[in-house]
Amino acid sequence: MKSHIPLILNNYRLIRKDSSETMVSVTGNAIHDQQGNSMGMVIVVRDTSAALKIEEEMIRVSKLESLEVLAGGIAHDFNNLMTVVMGNVTLAKMLMSDDHEAGAMLEEAEKATRQARYLTHQLLTFARGEKVVKNKLALHPIVEAAAGFALSGSNVKAKITCEKGLWAIEADEGGMNQVFSNMFINAMQSMPDGGTIIVKIENVPRGMTKPKQLLKEYVRVLIQDNGVGITRENQTKIFDPYFSTRVAGNGLGLATAYSIIKNHEGFIDLNSTPGMGTTFEIYIPASQEIED
Repeated sequence: MKSHIPLILNNYRLIRKDSSETMVSVTGNAIHDQQGNSMGMVIVVRDTSAALKIEEEMIRVSKLESLEVLAGGIAHDFNNLMTVVMGNVTLAKMLMSDDHEAGAMLEEAEKATRQARYLTHQLLTFARGEKVVKNKLALHPIVEAAAGFALSGSNVKAKITCEKGLWAIEADEGGMNQVFSNMFINAMQSMPDGGTIIVKIENVPRGMTKPKQLLKEYVRVLIQDNGVGITRENQTKIFDPYFSTRVAGNGLGLATAYSIIKNHEGFIDLNSTPGMGTTFEIYIPASQEIED
């Protein structure tokens, strides 16, 4: 048998023994004797998951930047229109008697207008972020408070562990509250039967190579649920505005969290296996001080 055609498989999905997945490239070349007959084959398998994540991150950033420009323009114009509507509703209420039959309808119109303005506020936060006022913050109590708020009244709880000597971060407190509230709400909604979210807060030194080469120190918050998981196809869309794999929970939550972390020069890494759960790792640049 003579064969000189190499075997090449790019971005091939490999399932491990624990049912988790990774992406690999496979190349194979035949070994021939002096007469050109095949004697065997050398097969090389390379883990390409890290390179693919970097590529997906670049595509995601580029796509979100375009969406941010669009959302910002729409939100600005929509906010101006809502200001006119709200002003006229308020004037109409002032000009009519308290017992006028249209009063209840104007109350509903005013309520809907306030909700529309809140949506505009969310769009603007996603598009360009709130005005960031960075201070030295202890991240542990922020994560604790966000978990308590987001999971209150649900059948989901959080088990939080924190590394001793955790570094502080330089960040906007309101932004961090919003990020982790959104992340916990997302985890809760992926666990309809309840359960426990595992949370680990730890220092990540400069020089780490996974999930990518780190050129500075970070504080990492790992949030792991045992929910329904996310398919690989949907993992590339999970931070898109209003994308959701479920009826409940679709909106700007994860998109806003991603945008806020990006504006803090951090990033979010994602690993998920359908049917087993999802792990988000949020990396936030550390300050040079230890939490008080």
